[in-house]
Amino acid sequence: MGGLVRLLVGALLLACAVPGQASGRVAIDIPAGPLGRSITILSDQADISIALSDPALALRSAPAVRGRMTARQALVRLLENAAARPTLVGDRAWRITPAVRQRAPIPAPAPARALAPAPTVVPIEPIVVTGSKRDLLLSNYPGTASVLIGDALNIGVPGRGTEAIVERFATVSSTHSGPGRNKLFIRGIADSSFLGPTQATVGQYLGDMRLNYNASDPNLRLYDIERVEVLEGPQGTLYGAGALGGIIRIVRNPPELDVLALEGSAGVSLTEHGDPSIDGGGMVNIPLAPGRAGLRLIGYGALDGGYIDDLGRDREDVNRVTTYGGRASLRLAPAEGWTMDIGGVFQTIDGRDSQYADRGAPPLTRTSAIAQGYSNDFFMGDVVISHDWDEMRFTSSTGIVHQRLEERFDATRIGGTPMTFDQERRILLVSTENRLASRLHDGFGWVVGASLLHNRVRTERLFGPARGPMDATGVRNAINEGTLFAEISFQPVDRLTVIAGGRFSHARLNGKGLNVQAPASALTDPGERSETSVLPSVAAMFELSSESTLVFRAQQGFRPGGLVVRDDFIQRIENDRVTTLEFGVRHGSRESGRFDIAATVAYSRWTDIQADIVDFSGFPTTANIGDGRIYTFDARAGWRPIDGLAFEAGFFVNNSKVDEPVSGIVLARTDRLPNVADVGAQLSFHYTRPLSERLTLNLSGTARYDGDSRLGIGPILGEPQGDVAEADLYARIGTERYGVSLGIANLFDTVGNRFAVGTPFALPFRRQVTPLRPRTVRLGFDARF
Repeated sequence: MGGLVRLLVGALLLACAVPGQASGRVAIDIPAGPLGRSITILSDQADISIALSDPALALRSAPAVRGRMTARQALVRLLENAAARPTLVGDRAWRITPAVRQRAPIPAPAPARALAPAPTVVPIEPIVVTGSKRDLLLSNYPGTASVLIGDALNIGVPGRGTEAIVERFATVSSTHSGPGRNKLFIRGIADSSFLGPTQATVGQYLGDMRLNYNASDPNLRLYDIERVEVLEGPQGTLYGAGALGGIIRIVRNPPELDVLALEGSAGVSLTEHGDPSIDGGGMVNIPLAPGRAGLRLIGYGALDGGYIDDLGRDREDVNRVTTYGGRASLRLAPAEGWTMDIGGVFQTIDGRDSQYADRGAPPLTRTSAIAQGYSNDFFMGDVVISHDWDEMRFTSSTGIVHQRLEERFDATRIGGTPMTFDQERRILLVSTENRLASRLHDGFGWVVGASLLHNRVRTERLFGPARGPMDATGVRNAINEGTLFAEISFQPVDRLTVIAGGRFSHARLNGKGLNVQAPASALTDPGERSETSVLPSVAAMFELSSESTLVFRAQQGFRPGGLVVRDDFIQRIENDRVTTLEFGVRHGSRESGRFDIAATVAYSRWTDIQADIVDFSGFPTTANIGDGRIYTFDARAGWRPIDGLAFEAGFFVNNSKVDEPVSGIVLARTDRLPNVADVGAQLSFHYTRPLSERLTLNLSGTARYDGDSRLGIGPILGEPQGDVAEADLYARIGTERYGVSLGIANLFDTVGNRFAVGTPFALPFRRQVTPLRPRTVRLGFDARF
């Protein structure tokens, strides 16, 4: 720790020694008040001309805007709640007109990542990183953040789940055991290809509410979503345990208090070598009390046809998945500046069978003795209360999440009696957080908060003949955690911003064995203990010019330990910790210029790595495997050659190694971390062309490549995987109210081998692959009223 502190101090001193230069931004200081007065002040401070097309606009309210920013950024902030939009009509002249509300607007060019395009005439709103908990502009965010605008999620195939996120972010990867039972990874922080009892390495959030702790990705269908943010990790200071790789934050569209709206979409898909699929979803927004209360309801359902044939049971297309769910959001605005949001979410996923095939067998086939179905039931409720002042915002969020995951694995030995291993996990997460944040002003701002969390996981197992499996040893883990955190930004010299923060957490952990069957199943370590963690962070941003910024960041993240079942014993695993140093450069932004790029190089040290393994009986379990390191380079770029056309590209290189394995852990032929592709790339484009006064054509496409990786830790899990490329194309033609879409997924009908494990019991004698869904064509229709 002392070496890290010396390194951080030295880096900051070096940054502070760089002489300052004049910034392209100007100091803005506008109090809250009528829009007419606010634009007069802005005109003087930014030396621009602003005209109102409608005098009534001058009476609308505008928030306080303070800080160093461009005139465009200040103008967009002033108009964020005024139902008006700015248009550039001259070199330094703007015209403000009433906004024409667009319910579910037609997708605009390239809104995936922090590199989205900006038209030259009507400016796009600057990207705000809400995951910073201070609503920082991307240009002020001290790290690697990417944003996917909600409309981009629905191009071609509305309401997809996590696969829509993975498709658009090169540094985000996922296992592929099936919707509702996968794990997500960011920046090469990965522990295995199958779901064990460890805490997730990526924190997933719906608004301010965490979706998972010791649970899989719930794969919520992304209907009616405002945006998705990916903050590369660690993110320990603001988000605590389980954010080693980073966080993924999904932001819902809030209820509108003055508009009655109805939207819907439906589609049918045909899959080569498989069954057809159908999907549909809808949204209704109801103003209960104009200006004071609004209700937004979302419902959806989908049936994804299977494409794996089971030769052992003479069944075709066995891996069908059914999903249905919904959300409800109630927004109340009881007084000026106060907002209360009450939300609820439910979703059920039912997988009829597993997604894997046998390596060396005919494509898309396997031989198994029993069906290996699974299900995931997810429920969430949350309440968020916020209040805005001119300089500060208070946010209080409280919620509860319940998730139940049931899985069945074929444990039959070759030629033996059909055997099954059943596992049921019930997860309860209750959390509350209260924070106060100041708005960034002249480089100074802060956030301070406190949180309480309770998480309980109960894992029960059955093992034995398929007709009557018996109770097997299970485990229950629980954690109660209290946390204080703070982060502050300041400018010691011109153009240099320093950000420092820390998180203090005290946790009480306890666990016990369930259904202990044999005297050998004994606890080898106390099942109850306390842990105290301190997670410091520091970052620095230096403006080379108005378009270019250097970024340095150092932060830590951790996962608490717990109890696991291993080789008939209930054993304790220790917490693990990741320390990351990163240096990056950013040039350009979505609201200026035709081109922008961001590149980052990072070094991560991972100690006491928690990894999912397979014990000598074939049962999945978890162990601390030792210490490792990861070198990462990633770059992203956006290019808008002409209005209406935008390209995005992402690329990464990972070099990982378990360089200090613990005794008793046998590594595979290579000592790389599992599920970490050595290279990866992503390319996408979006094209918009008006065909008539009302009719518009939208075209988009994505291509992704995941390099070589391996299944997990140990000789049994040393199987190669990855080296997969896939491409998708989507098109929509229609008006603002109606449209017809056509999507083609897996354009080249690639089979591949994605990151997953079918059944761990077959690994010693049967090799497995997890293929991509074959080429799928979807015809869809959408409407809004």
